[in-house]
Amino acid sequence: ALTCMLGFGGGLMDMLRTSGITAGEMVKLLVYLMPVVLTYSLPVAALFSTTITYGRLATDNEINACRAGGINVYKLLLPAMFLSIIVSLSTFVLENYSIPRLAQQIERLVSKDLQTVIYTKLKSRGYVAYMNYALHCGKVDAIEQPKVLPDGTVTQGQIQLSKVAFLRHEGGMPIFYGTARTALILFKTINRIRVVDISLNQVRAFDERKGQMIQAEYYPIGPFKMTGKIFRKRLKFLSLPALLQIVKNPLKYPELASSINSLKALLKVSLVYQYLANQLDTKQQITLKDNHGTYTITASSYRQNPNDGRIILEGDVVLINKLNSGGYRKFLARDAVIRAESYNSSLPLSLNIFLKDVKVSDSRDVDPDRFVHHDSFTFNYIPAPKEPIEQANKISIDELLDLNKDYNYNRRLASRRISIAELKQKIVNRAISEMHSRIAYSSSAIVLMLLGAGLGIIFKGGHFVSAFGLTFIPMLIVIVMIMTGKQLCNAGFPTAGVASIWLGIVIVAISGVIVLGKFLRR
Repeated sequence: ALTCMLGFGGGLMDMLRTSGITAGEMVKLLVYLMPVVLTYSLPVAALFSTTITYGRLATDNEINACRAGGINVYKLLLPAMFLSIIVSLSTFVLENYSIPRLAQQIERLVSKDLQTVIYTKLKSRGYVAYMNYALHCGKVDAIEQPKVLPDGTVTQGQIQLSKVAFLRHEGGMPIFYGTARTALILFKTINRIRVVDISLNQVRAFDERKGQMIQAEYYPIGPFKMTGKIFRKRLKFLSLPALLQIVKNPLKYPELASSINSLKALLKVSLVYQYLANQLDTKQQITLKDNHGTYTITASSYRQNPNDGRIILEGDVVLINKLNSGGYRKFLARDAVIRAESYNSSLPLSLNIFLKDVKVSDSRDVDPDRFVHHDSFTFNYIPAPKEPIEQANKISIDELLDLNKDYNYNRRLASRRISIAELKQKIVNRAISEMHSRIAYSSSAIVLMLLGAGLGIIFKGGHFVSAFGLTFIPMLIVIVMIMTGKQLCNAGFPTAGVASIWLGIVIVAISGVIVLGKFLRR
């Protein structure tokens, strides 16, 4: 009864609001959800039943009759002991093995109707996020479900939105974002693969990579192959072996792995900037190569952007581009910027050179001394030097996250190192608190039920109200201390947090020893 009450009143209703399922799927989801709720209700129900059973025995003088017949009162506690062990083991298995598998089954069940999931998230939360994209809307105008036509073909499902904001990010850094007056999300199935296509209308956006504003009547995003997980993996739904693996090697946790990838890319960019700056300091010039030729750059002075370390050349900038096909081009600019482009450590790093107020001459022209003026000129996708890339590859993740080592070449790298190091420790602390809280909660059934049996006999708690009063306080102590311990772990105090998680068990255990060893004997 308690399990069904908690299931309908809590978990199921919450999942219906956040995930969005049809009425036909509700029964299946309820079957999956019951073991999850049973994990929390089973110790409470067992404690209550033990207290009220032994309290009823005491109220009806059954305990006195047993003692008069020569039966040791402690032997009467053996059923409670056996039941508490069964409840403890059952809770442990449910929490650490059954629930993680059930969570995956629930995800697969809900993910079948992708359009309904996205529609419900937009209606309830106002936004939906997948991989490196996020879409927010002020209003969901209409939804059209796919239909099967007489010829057997299936129409596209679609969702119409208005007052839209969108964002694309790489490694936690926004690279493309803006607004649109309306949007249309199309859902297709191609070769049994779910595909989502987004069309934005009347768009104003900013491209961080190109450093420019974009204004268009129509702008497409996608298509996306929805082959990955649409729900973020959460620690509380992981199995015990998975949590142990995260504590041992937190870098494999998906949330942290993507951040590490972007940090390695940022390190490569920073070392490339340092390499170019060293060239200017020692050789007074920068030399770069690609498949088309060689680039030699000189300037009166230079400086590095303190935020990301990019090279800014100022005053009499001269770039000579010697072509492999023969000849050369000469560029005279007022100033220039060299910027690296890489948001993923697995992708090649390239350099872009932006020249402003440029005069260009070409030795292959009829008049090689003639200069043509341009407001700006850009060289894109020039391969970065190999030396700093190799240097970055030699730096391990542990060294990079060791804040005692000096790899703070710019503010952006320094802040990312600190944030990821903190995230790593936070994930470890959360995994530790999750493991200890599960073990503590499941093992609490043993001490709680024995204490409940003793209190039921002493106070003759055979009635509902008295049994509830006797079980409420010890159960509350255990739950409050576990919650306090988890908060301490999440706040960065894992030692104090673990101690707090187990403190409630210790308090109840000591109380049980006093009750069973002193008061029950009397």
